[in-house]
Amino acid sequence: MTQAEAILADFQRGNALTHLDALERHKLARLAARVDELKKLGHDIRKKMIEVPSGKRVALYWLELPKGQMALPIFQSQAAHG
Repeated sequence: MTQAEAILADFQRGNALTHLDALERHKLARLAARVDELKKLGHDIRKKMIEVPSGKRVALYWLELPKGQMALPIFQSQAAHG
């Protein structure tokens, strides 16, 4: 599984990710680059700047699904793409 696929799977489970989340869960240091790849593939990934307890502002990313559509379990999503 590529880094972008791992991030997409996390998003499809309904998870939102910050850079630190991606680093901890996926050992991924360049979340914004993987998000850009996914956007170029047509995924509607959104970003919001949030303030974390330390006072820093960081980007929070998530997958926006069409109204009424639920996130697919990973095995269904992978089957649809390959």
